Amino acid sequence: MELLKLTDVHFKRNVLLSNIIRLEGERNYTRFVLSNGQQIVTSRTLLSYERILPQSFVRTHKNCIINLLYFKSTNAANTSLRLSDGCHVLVARRRIAQLFERLKTFENLSSM
Repeated sequence: MELLKLTDVHFKRNVLLSNIIRLEGERNYTRFVLSNGQQIVTSRTLLSYERILPQSFVRTHKNCIINLLYFKSTNAANTSLRLSDGCHVLVARRRIAQLFERLKTFENLSSM
């Protein structure tokens, strides 16, 4: 079990990486959306988290990183993803190829 230490305005928390559905960037803040419905806002940028998160996390757009564990489907044009919490996330045109390459790798690893 891998933990990520998050510091919000009031608390320091250890969050299981497997409980993070997505990260949403809001200027110099990052909102973590967790599988239990909880949201945590930290004062670090998405880029700082993108550098330390494992391969199961993929940046889909300038303001979003998703956990591939919660990926469900794409639309016909591959411009948005549906996650297990029902959220639709945009995919930047420049990131489509990287996203599908990571999805293939992730599916191969999880099927082993």
